[in-house]
Amino acid sequence: GRREGRQAETRRPGGGGYSIPFSSFSVRTLATHLLNSCNQILYELVRIRGRIRPPHNSYPRGSGRESIPSIGTGMAGAAPHVMVLPFPAQGHVTPLMELSHRLVDHGLRVTFVCTEPIHKLVLDALRRNADDGEALDGIRLVSVPDGLADGDDRRDLCKFLDGLSRCIPGYVEQLIRETKVRWLVGDANMGLCFEVAKKLGVRVACVFPASAAGLGTLLRLPQLIEDGFFDDKGFPKRRGAFEIAPNMPPMYTSHMPWSIDGALEGQEVSFRLVSRNTQATSLAEIIVCNSFHDAETAAFELFPDIVPIGPLFADHEFRKPVGQFLPEDTGCLKWLDAHPDGSVVYVAFGSFTVFDPRQFRELAEGLELTGRPFLWVVRPDFTTGGLSKAWFDEFTNRAAVNGRGMIVSWCPQQQVSYIIINLMFNLCASDQSAYCKRQIVMANFLNFVFNVQVLAHRAVACFVSHCGWNSTMEGVRNGVPILCWPYFVDQFANRSYICDIWRTGLAVTPGEDGVVTKEEVIAKLGLVIGDKRIAERAGMLRDAARKCLSEGGSSYENFKRFVDLLSE
Repeated sequence: GRREGRQAETRRPGGGGYSIPFSSFSVRTLATHLLNSCNQILYELVRIRGRIRPPHNSYPRGSGRESIPSIGTGMAGAAPHVMVLPFPAQGHVTPLMELSHRLVDHGLRVTFVCTEPIHKLVLDALRRNADDGEALDGIRLVSVPDGLADGDDRRDLCKFLDGLSRCIPGYVEQLIRETKVRWLVGDANMGLCFEVAKKLGVRVACVFPASAAGLGTLLRLPQLIEDGFFDDKGFPKRRGAFEIAPNMPPMYTSHMPWSIDGALEGQEVSFRLVSRNTQATSLAEIIVCNSFHDAETAAFELFPDIVPIGPLFADHEFRKPVGQFLPEDTGCLKWLDAHPDGSVVYVAFGSFTVFDPRQFRELAEGLELTGRPFLWVVRPDFTTGGLSKAWFDEFTNRAAVNGRGMIVSWCPQQQVSYIIINLMFNLCASDQSAYCKRQIVMANFLNFVFNVQVLAHRAVACFVSHCGWNSTMEGVRNGVPILCWPYFVDQFANRSYICDIWRTGLAVTPGEDGVVTKEEVIAKLGLVIGDKRIAERAGMLRDAARKCLSEGGSSYENFKRFVDLLSE
């Protein structure tokens, strides 16, 4: 790569009257969702293969010409140029960033478009932590405004959606005109930007970052309305589960992508956006997804236009992060090294799951009473409040003293702190939205835990997971049995894949009061770890994933065809 820096640009063209689709969540979790979504890009940047050197040029903050080093392979300028547009959420940014790295590896140039709040964090992190390594070419980061002012409340769902709806398509239009890309490789949740691309004669490829079954269900939405599962505003007319086809996981009418608890107006708006977004996928010449054929055979047979190219995390073991600009705490990996093969329970619930204090204690006591060693990632916002600090400190100390448990925790909350967890950065702001911060305070960096590294460790026997699709694919890729504890949306369908179709795990069963007791935790962990057939099936699915990604495998060949198409 060349020793040079590139400029990262902020575009402010006039916005149009477009909308963008939005995979919605409950109002209570929206703020967490938005904060965590931008921080995932920071992890992806430190994961690149190469060291990042400080940019040669610097520009005044807010000038729109702030400097950033390029990322990539140092290829010639004649390489095919594509624009990658993720939806601004951590579960979407991660696979699309991985996809971008792979496209660069295969000779393409990528312009990766993200919103200004994300971009500011990236720039600050690079400036504060870049060192004297090689700058790499291939991926250019470009920011666009999100349509809201610094003082606006991004926890206001309607305001957030309105800002994105008014602004993003117009900004994407101007970027396409200026960069003259051949293709827009867009997240399915940014489908209305496909209309802009087609208007300008730019070809469109659609990326769905979750399961093929999830996208297939959305494609069948008109039929589901006609069959009486939903009304024309997206509200369930029937409660419970429905199946698109045999050997596909059941979907739940109360856990659809547009479902928003306690916000009827917001859910109606979200449903319209999701519906229009799904219709826009018809503008794409190809639809690829982060899955593999053996994992969803029935879905790919029913929806042959959906092309699997995953799992997109599969080469992390080969793509080591050389240019870390955050210190990595390898204590948990050293702790795992001290334990026998297949002995440790790994517990991680992603960035959205929230337990009340009672549920938290039941889980903690259940883990302790199993007598098995456990590694538990606990976010600072993992409970709704009211948990006794004295009790938690005593529990943590007890686990450490007897050597059975390691709890990954963080420094006390400061003005703004970044805490690295489960392949993402969780941003905690004590007094106001961190999006409004011009100066980012980089506090103590502790407990850098990679799901991929932990799940690949020989000592891990079981993964207690919320069943997000990325986590599910990571567990599958490493052949780890999963104890399923879904929280919302597609996680319930993913649970069905794990428990009923793949049969590589089991699920917890809450009591009538909705609480999973410590007795249930103990019993289900014993069953998952003790069932050799579950472990065998998990190993077989792991091998199938690796075969799909190996030369001649279905995902390998599909990706080659995808690259050939983008190179036309």
